[in-house]
Amino acid sequence: SLDTFLKAGIFEPLKMVDTGFWVPEADWPRIAEPLKNTGEPKLIDVKSPPQFLAGGHGLVSTAGDFLRFCQMLLNGGALHGVQIFGAKDRGIYDR
Repeated sequence: SLDTFLKAGIFEPLKMVDTGFWVPEADWPRIAEPLKNTGEPKLIDVKSPPQFLAGGHGLVSTAGDFLRFCQMLLNGGALHGVQIFGAKDRGIYDR
């Protein structure tokens, strides 16, 4: 499944321990949530697994994890000795 692929292939190797498609109950106090709903579009419920995993949206993360991912891209696909993307993938982010 998509979540298993991303976790094993990207999140775990990069030590992105706070990234996934939902937030475990133990981490709910860490969620930054808006105050009272004033009519904005409904937010994704990050407290339970989604019915459908989509590659284009739905991930929940922290600034630190996102920074690790961005640093990996800036480093040519590697971070702290872990190669995530190789030379054949460089067209993805070398623009």
